[in-house]
Parts: sequence; C-alpha cells; structure tokens
Amino acid sequence: MQLQSTTNCALWFLAYLADHKGVVPTRDLTSALGFSKQSIVISAVKLKEKGYIQTTNGPFGGYMLCRSPADITVQEILALYDDGIHLIGEKVPQKSGCVIDNLKRLLEDAENDLEQILCSHTLADLMKEDCATGK
Repeated sequence: MQLQSTTNCALWFLAYLADHKGVVPTRDLTSALGFSKQSIVISAVKLKEKGYIQTTNGPFGGYMLCRSPADITVQEILALYDDGIHLIGEKVPQKSGCVIDNLKRLLEDAENDLEQILCSHTLADLMKEDCATGK
C-alpha cells in the first residue's frame, strides 16, 4: 500500500508548515521535502481551496498554515486526495472459504484500526512527540 504522490506531498507539506512559523518559501519546501515545485503547487491548490493554507506572492512569498495544527488530523489530509486507505483491493475472490473469509476479515479490521489511529492524531500531536523516541 502506498499513498498517491499528491497525497504524499500534501501530507509532508502540511507537516513541514506546522513545524515552521510564518511564510515558508517554495524553494525551502522543495529542498527540505524533496518534492518538485510542480508537486508542491499541485498539492497547494486543494489545500488552499479547503482552507488549510494561504499563499503569498512576491520575493518573500510562499505558503503558510492557516488552521491550527490541533485541528488537522492525519486522516483528514489523506481524505482530501484519496477516498480512504484500502487494504482490500478491487478484486476479491467471490468464493468463500475459511482462509479467504478470515483474510478478508483481517484486512477489514486492519483498515478500521489504521483509520482510527490516523483520525486520532493531529499535526499538533506530532509536534508534541519527542523526535528521538516518537513518544
């Protein structure tokens, strides 16, 4: 399972903005995150449209977070670009059987658990965690 590139960029983009106060120039984002300017701009369109960021133009322009990190969950960022995290693919065997049914149930449970974890963590929570231990 891997995030789509726009989703991935947006997630790291907002995390970086949450960790830096004020306006962050595009060149700082591209060098710090390793995404192209085009990827940053594409991700920024929806983030701006949905009220997560604001942009400023000019020589001191860039991007700034305009919502509190405490009000942004990891899950909601992912949901902006994807329709959720799916461990069960589009093709699921039609036949049932003990192992197939148990695997389907396991993957459904894992999806639900992951969604609950991502819904329960805000950017502010991540800012509070000790960077060395992740706790």
